[in-house]
Amino acid sequence: MPRQTSGLHYNALDSLISYADSLQQGNYTAGSWAALTTALTSAQNAMTQEYSVSVSADTALAKALSDLSAAVGGLVVTGVRDEEGNSPKTFVLNQNYPNPFNPSTTISYQLPVHSFVSLKVYNELGMEVARLVDREEESGEHSVQWNAKKLSSGVYFCELRAGGYHQIKTMLLLK
Repeated sequence: MPRQTSGLHYNALDSLISYADSLQQGNYTAGSWAALTTALTSAQNAMTQEYSVSVSADTALAKALSDLSAAVGGLVVTGVRDEEGNSPKTFVLNQNYPNPFNPSTTISYQLPVHSFVSLKVYNELGMEVARLVDREEESGEHSVQWNAKKLSSGVYFCELRAGGYHQIKTMLLLK
């Protein structure tokens, strides 16, 4: 059993590292970015570490995942308007992180223009289980936390509809 848990922590940490690597420093305050880079370096080290019987991979990976999740969640946007034309050029629904998750995850997306946004979660039967966003939003990068503590383990689908764009991502809830 510990080996399966270690594998889940490893996969979730790998997904979160990929997301953190995609972030741009200029969008966040120096202090929150420093905390992220410290947690990211520790997480990357945990992924490459060789573990022994005396050092639990499960414990180390779980701690790295928790620390990196907190650092990503603690990022503070600078609030500076993008004068260099670095605003999103296309609609994008990013993969949720962490994935697999228990019980909460972050779903992020970007809008190139002001749009009406619909962000919903469906179960494997196609039934809507959560309506996370259903409103007009400004262009830019956005993220939403989803807590699925009342739902059972399984595959869920996140659907973004905005400005004629439609995308679905698969998410895995493991309890």
